[in-house]
Formats: sequence, structure tokens, C-alpha cells
Amino acid sequence: MLEQSNQKVVCILGMHRSGTSALTRIANLLGVYLGADNSIRIETAHDNVKGHWEHKEIALINETIFQRFGGSWHEPPIMPDEWEKSPILDDLRNDAQQLIVEEFAGFTLWGWKDPRTCLTLKFWQQFIGNVHYILCLRNPADVASSLKQREEFPTAKSFHLWLTYVCSALKYTDGKPRITIFYEDIVRSPIEEMTRIAKFLEQPETVWKGDALATAEAFVEKGLQHHSSLPLDTTGQSCAERSAKSIYLAQRICNSAFAKETIDQLSNALQALNSESEFVTSEIDASQAFERNEIVERLWAQIEEQGTKARDLSDQLRQKELELERIKNTSGFRILNRFWNIKHRYLLPLIGRSRSDM
Repeated sequence: MLEQSNQKVVCILGMHRSGTSALTRIANLLGVYLGADNSIRIETAHDNVKGHWEHKEIALINETIFQRFGGSWHEPPIMPDEWEKSPILDDLRNDAQQLIVEEFAGFTLWGWKDPRTCLTLKFWQQFIGNVHYILCLRNPADVASSLKQREEFPTAKSFHLWLTYVCSALKYTDGKPRITIFYEDIVRSPIEEMTRIAKFLEQPETVWKGDALATAEAFVEKGLQHHSSLPLDTTGQSCAERSAKSIYLAQRICNSAFAKETIDQLSNALQALNSESEFVTSEIDASQAFERNEIVERLWAQIEEQGTKARDLSDQLRQKELELERIKNTSGFRILNRFWNIKHRYLLPLIGRSRSDM
């Protein structure tokens, strides 16, 4: 493994059209080195006016991995067991290791972004250590709308892709340093999310260096968010759509304080997903279904924990309300309340008139 004790590596993950470019630029402003300028796709593109901010060679290696197994970024291949060690990837392993040494060896904080890495992560984890993962999520309904506009993909295909990418990213970063950032939050409050990322990277002071804040605010334009849906809808025409929406909502709940009603809604959605069999038989292969079910099981545990917290808070609030009612019913409180009313009804107006007569 190519690991230097003083290096910290940042890997930015997320499905295509999920805001990973904006997130990568924010990480870059916080001091994450992305590579030489001529190695990064920072030029304006028709589908991304602010640039993609991904390393060209890393993206090429990832796409070549797909091709070697008979697929592409939008038609992910079914990978065999221990595919990352396959001899057909020997040249790509050499290329990747050489790239890391030549381009990043001298930097203590470096990283990369390429959505394909969600699916090729096991390949890179072979020779990169001390990785901090930033997972960027966007409402899958909006991702599907964006892909339909850009690629003319059927909606069902886009939800399937979102599910495949996100489940893979969640699975292979489980138990490792990871933070989840939502594209909607980046658009709403880029500075707040920038501060969260800086804290996660243990670089809080970088937020205030130079013009990082101003540059981040200028880079994230609200007008570039062309699709925006509510996150609470977990219905859909296919199991893939319902799964994607439910997993997105689950991640939102796990990263913020939601009302118990929302948690109950998600629990019902996940319960319905557990009883569906069409997902395995008609939408994805069995290994992907198993991966998806692993994610759902972990989400159940997280949601149950959040539900317990919500119930505890509700019980605490109820106890406070009962305590307040008991106080209100005491004779001392009634006397105090009566004095307060007399004071405001009689004494204060009387004092005011006395002062005006002076």
C-alpha cells in the first residue's frame, strides 16, 4: 500500500449529477490538492459550466476497468469475486500506483473525485491508505430528471444507477472516516457545509484563509440547480425508484433531527421494500440485491436509533409539560399570577399617570 504517515487522502464519492463537482471545488479551496492544472477537468463543459474538477487519468482508469469487464459508467458490469485482483487489471494497477507516486507523493492533503469510483473503490483501496471519504448525495428524483435531460435516459434506468452507485459507496466506506454532504444543503448554505467539511478534515482554520469563503459562495450558484424535489416522497413506479428514494430519505434522517412522523414514514417505506421480490428478479442481479439489502439493514438500525432519540425527546418534552402544569396548579403560582395581572392592569398604568403629572 502506497501510504505516507503524514498524508491524508480525500476521496469524494457520489452518483453522476449529484453535485460532486461543487463539493470537490470546496474541498480544493480547503487545501485538498487535486493534481496539476492540466490533469484536472476544470474547463467549462456543456453539461457543467463550472467544470467537473476530476482527475482525467483517474477517470480514464475507472472507465477502462468497466470496459475490461464489459460495461461502462451507465451500464455497470457485474464484477466477479475479487475482481480488483484480476490479472486483466495488472497494467491499470501499475498505472494507478505510478500516478499516485508521481503526482501526489509530495502532498500531505490530496484527493480526487470521480463518480465511477463509487463502483471501483475496492481497486483503489488496495494501495491508498488513510482515506477520508466525503459522500455527496442528491435527491434521486432530481438526478433522474437531470440524466433524462442530458442523456435521455429512461427514469427507471437513472434510479437503478443511483441505487447501484450509492449502495456501493455506502458499503465500501462503512466503518471508515466518512461524512455525508447533501447537494441541496451545498446550494442552500455553502459556507455552513464548507465549515463542516473543514472540521471533518481537521482543517477548520482553512475556511478563513484568503478568499476561500467568497470563492465558494461565488462558485455555488443557486441558478444552476435546475431540478429540486421534496425528499419525503418514497413512492415510485418501480422497486428501484422506491429503494433509491427511501435510502436518500434515510440518509437525510441519519444526518439531522427529523420529526418522529418522518421516521415512521420512512420505516413504513423500508418495511414495504423488505417484502418486495421483483427487485431481485427483474431489476438487478442477485449480488446487487444482496448489497442493497445490506444497506437497508444498516439503515434500519440507524433509523431505529433515530426513532429512539425522537421518542426520548418527546417523552422529555411531555415530562416538562406535565411539570409545568403541576407548577401552574400550585397555590404559590396562582398568587404570583394574580399579582402579575394586578401589576399590569392597575399598578403600571397608575405609575405611568403619576409620572406624567410630575
